[in-house]
Amino acid sequence: MDSETVIEDPTTALKLFEALSSRAKIRILKVIVEKKRVTAKEVAEELGLKLPTVLEHLRDLVEAGVLTVEESTRGGRRTKVYRLRSEKLVIKLDLVKLVEIEKNLLENLLEMYLKLRAYGYRIKLNPSIYEIRKILGVDEETAKSFLSYLRTRIDYVVEKLIGELLEKNVNEISIAQIVDILGVDHSLAALVATKMIEKGIAVAERGRIKIVREM
Repeated sequence: MDSETVIEDPTTALKLFEALSSRAKIRILKVIVEKKRVTAKEVAEELGLKLPTVLEHLRDLVEAGVLTVEESTRGGRRTKVYRLRSEKLVIKLDLVKLVEIEKNLLENLLEMYLKLRAYGYRIKLNPSIYEIRKILGVDEETAKSFLSYLRTRIDYVVEKLIGELLEKNVNEISIAQIVDILGVDHSLAALVATKMIEKGIAVAERGRIKIVREM
């Protein structure tokens, strides 16, 4: 066991913070601190937890730099044994890199959100936290961060949607048709139409949007 482990990678640090905020993982760590070297099965039996649950927690702790795993022979069988990587963890965190990681994560989630339209999902101007958690597979805190980020990037989203609409070479269109063509909800379709009119790309005539020039 190393006497001390220095964690400088922001991604690993984030995983560490998340891991140590879990009561279940702390209980697992307590077992490992007391027994020094344990298998997942031993942890499950000690805590009365299901083996798949324990394996998931152990994996997270390994990825967070808290534990190390090695192959061992017990009772004539090869098995994985977990132990502390070290008793002391020192975090040296570059906050600029940490913020950049968060930004990149949110940018990737935004692109994923836009691509959902290809699978028949109609994206919304104001989705709920529940919807974001369900469709993007993220936790509640990440969903909240994404929704805040989405509000700051709505102009980018609208510009992207306008570009897609103009590529369809339509001369005039209704809000309902924008909804169907772009795979968006009515509120986002209306915002696209409004922005096109504001930019002089289109004009409103008798309840329809008439394209008058390219962007």
